[in-house]
Amino acid sequence: MSRDKVFDKEAVLQETIIIKAKKESNMPKNITITTTNANFDFYSKTVFEALYDMVVSGEHKYVFLITDKEEADTIKKVNERNDTLPTLGLIIKTGLTVDFRNREALRNDAEEKQFLYFIRNI
Repeated sequence: MSRDKVFDKEAVLQETIIIKAKKESNMPKNITITTTNANFDFYSKTVFEALYDMVVSGEHKYVFLITDKEEADTIKKVNERNDTLPTLGLIIKTGLTVDFRNREALRNDAEEKQFLYFIRNI
């Protein structure tokens, strides 16, 4: 869902997630994930059936909101790997710094031997 459409009347960028869950003793085979692009656009929604084990995954039961086949294929490939970001030498941090507030550190054109920027690099 596009953040600029959800709060189109506000000067706020924010995602909105509405979750409906039902406690059951048996795990369902699939989970239905419904998405839309704007808060006024519920008639133009997409529905995707994802395998439960792909949505709720791993030892810590992380939830992946898979919205289409391409994302499901990506999650499948990621789950086939034994590496984690730290074992690959990568650190990801979320916080107050966001990309669009650091445009001076970003480049428009590719350069020879240019490295990928992560928030930690900025």
